[in-house]
Amino acid sequence: MLGSHLQDIIDIGFGRWSKVDPLLARTACLAIQRLSEEDKKKLLASSSVRIFGILESLITGFWLPANIWFAAADKAIAAIYAIHPTPETIAVDMIKKSLSSVCNDGGVNEQSDVDTVSGSVPLTVEVAKLSRCLFIVSHIAMNQLVYIESCARKIQKQKLAKEKKDSENQNQDCNDTVSAATQKVQSMFLSYFLAVLDCFNYQSSTHLSLAC
Repeated sequence: MLGSHLQDIIDIGFGRWSKVDPLLARTACLAIQRLSEEDKKKLLASSSVRIFGILESLITGFWLPANIWFAAADKAIAAIYAIHPTPETIAVDMIKKSLSSVCNDGGVNEQSDVDTVSGSVPLTVEVAKLSRCLFIVSHIAMNQLVYIESCARKIQKQKLAKEKKDSENQNQDCNDTVSAATQKVQSMFLSYFLAVLDCFNYQSSTHLSLAC
């Protein structure tokens, strides 16, 4: 059902309706996470640039209200790690943008008690932006750990499958060698038996001729 409405999920979940009902963005992210592998491939083939641009904008942007952004950003990060072939690349960009929004938008605090020795001026940042930045970094870190573990399991599974295949091929080669050796021995015994039989027949015919 989700696979047959991929475009509707994007248009409604991240379109103008999301401004009216912010929960739609979170729901759309959940729907993307639950797509089948085939539907994920279809989504990447048809609108990968658009969907990742929307998800990144949702995470690093400020178009969602604060009371829904945290839940939506959590699902958006999980959705990226669920469908992106190399999620660490887009994760790096999101962290950089989040840090930039915190540092570049912060104003200089013009206080009278400026440190005259070092000449440094304390930098003030908005608590809301700092909390969002820390939220993004922490959730990307958690999803990255899960992603690394899944990659490790895939590699281990492929390694075990390769070892099993090599073992089966080795056993097959051994069986073929044993079978060839057995056939050779049987052939030798058969040749020996035929030779003995020929010799017996020859001796029998000789005795018969002498008796005559």
